[in-house]
Amino acid sequence: MPLQGTPLKADTLRWQWTVGDVYDIKLTSNVVLAVSSDSDRLNYQNKIIVSGQWTVAEVNSSGIARLHWQVQRVEINPIAKDGQLKIDTDVKAETPEEATLQATLRGLLQKRFELVVNNTARLSSVKELRQDSKAPERLSSEKPARLGNGNLPQLFDSGGVARAFKHVFIQFPSDSIKSGDTWQPTLPLNTPEPKEMPVYKYLGVDETAFSGGSPQEQTRPQILFTSKIQFDDSDQADVEVKRQAMDGKIYINTAERFVEKVVIELALETITSEGGKKIDVLHEETHLIELKKLVR
Repeated sequence: MPLQGTPLKADTLRWQWTVGDVYDIKLTSNVVLAVSSDSDRLNYQNKIIVSGQWTVAEVNSSGIARLHWQVQRVEINPIAKDGQLKIDTDVKAETPEEATLQATLRGLLQKRFELVVNNTARLSSVKELRQDSKAPERLSSEKPARLGNGNLPQLFDSGGVARAFKHVFIQFPSDSIKSGDTWQPTLPLNTPEPKEMPVYKYLGVDETAFSGGSPQEQTRPQILFTSKIQFDDSDQADVEVKRQAMDGKIYINTAERFVEKVVIELALETITSEGGKKIDVLHEETHLIELKKLVR
C-alpha cells in the first residue's frame, strides 16, 4: 500500500502479508426490491451480515500468500420487520422455520477455503479445504439455503468466495501509480473477456491520516471504481434496462498496508413484458466489506 507521497508523486500499491496474521471480516448486504405492474406493487427488503476470518497460513519468497477463510456467523434481518424471517446462527431459533434454516447454516459454517493471493491483490485460486475427520460427511455436500426470493450470499463454495472478495482483491498495477490514474484487472490467458470490466481510479495517499486531520478527512476513500451489471444473453432478450449503475469506494489502511473497507452500491431498473403487461423492477443493493487485522 502507499506509505508516503504527494499527489505529484507516484505510489506503489501492495498488501503486506505476514504468516500468522488474522483478519476479522464482516460483510453486510442490504437488498431492496420493488416490483410494479399497473396498480400492483410488491416491496421486498433483506439484510444479511456474514462474519468470518482470514488466517495467513503461508507466504512465499515471491509474496504469494495462502489465506484460510471460514464463515463464523450469519445474521439475517438482525432488526426484523413484521413477517420477516430472522436468523442468527449464534442465537437460539424462535420458530421451526428459523430452526430449519439455522441448522443448515450451522452445517455450512464448517466449510473452510484456501485463497491464493499475491501482494498486488491478485487472487489466483480458491479451493475448499478437506473437512476435519470429526465433521459429519454430509456437510461437504450441503447446498446454500434459500431465503425468500433468492439464495444466501454464495460464501459456501469456491466461486462464491471469489465473487464475494472481488473488490478486495482488485489486482493493483504492477508499476507505481499516481493520483488520478486508472486501471482494470487483467485476465488469465484463454479467459473469455467479460462484457463489462470494473474501472478503478486511484485518488492518492490520504495525507491527513498522517497529519492529524479531521475524522471526516481521515476516512476518505483512496480508490473509486465503476462498472456495469452483466446480463446473460438469454435474460437480456426481453429486458429493457431503464437505469443501471454500480460504483464503489475502497479505503486503505496505509500504515499496515491492507484494504480495510469496501463500499459497493448497485441500482438497476428494468422493464419486462409478461402477458401483455409491463413489469417495472427496481433493484437496489448496498454491500459493505470491513476488514480488521487482529493484534497478536
